[in-house]
Amino acid sequence: MFKRILSFTFFVFITTSLFAQFLAFSPDGRRLLMGSYDETATIIVIATERELDLIGHSSYVNSAVFSPDGRQVATGSADTTIKLWDASNGRVIRTFTGHEDWVNSVMFSPDGRQIVSASDDETIKLWDTANGRLIRTFLGHNDYVNSVAFSPDGRQIASASDDRTIKLWDTANGRLIRTFIGHTDYVLSVAFSPDGKQIASASEDMTVKLWDTASGRLVRTFTGHEDCVNSVVFSPDGKQIASASDDETVKIWDVSTGRLIRTIEATDAVDAAVYSPDGRQIATESIDVLIWDVSTGRLIKELF
Repeated sequence: MFKRILSFTFFVFITTSLFAQFLAFSPDGRRLLMGSYDETATIIVIATERELDLIGHSSYVNSAVFSPDGRQVATGSADTTIKLWDASNGRVIRTFTGHEDWVNSVMFSPDGRQIVSASDDETIKLWDTANGRLIRTFLGHNDYVNSVAFSPDGRQIASASDDRTIKLWDTANGRLIRTFIGHTDYVLSVAFSPDGKQIASASEDMTVKLWDTASGRLVRTFTGHEDCVNSVVFSPDGKQIASASDDETVKIWDVSTGRLIRTIEATDAVDAAVYSPDGRQIATESIDVLIWDVSTGRLIKELF
């Protein structure tokens, strides 16, 4: 996590390589969305590599996601704001203000009517997409909140924090349902399985953990990475998990057995990995943005 690197090293690094901080496929799989340290987000049409830049933030864009219908984009930034954009023309629709520190993660609810955000101010906030109104603030973490995710039915929110926990919240009333404890270092990423019955988490302790949503029970720990694990994501069918790591790899795991299926070798630390909607491809972000064939691990396309 680059925000924790000494300032001198950090700024030397980002001025030599401005790269994406988060990846997302559009719902139809034809576009890829990337946030960046250069204060922009970019939508790329994969087939033609045509780019649309989203310009308006005044600091790093840490998170960027498409709405469920693909018509809008939400971004979260170190400038403490969330912005909602028209994905067809790159215009800002509205800006959500209320966080007091970096916004690290944003996510649309499954119906697109709400946006949830996570921040270094140790809070999670829920917003009305249509009017920008703050619905509620979730309090309970005692360190940076790095990642948030909606359950598939939208009724619950999971959050991951530097306090080494994952928390599960009731979307409707903000109540803390349970806390998942087991990681021994910062928890950087969290994801629900497609059926909502399990939660995966990734940590600087070099592990990925799988949890039972209903009970909070640790199902299994995936070990094999040799450095910080930056992101975790389920495949669309829920049978696989992909984890991206500073050890310059993406690992694909079998959810039911914990078996390592495949290791994708990158050339630098991998900050994010995301499945295409059909589950056949994985996009990864490090210094390069690459698209890989899931079944073979073969590199298909290099975008940057």
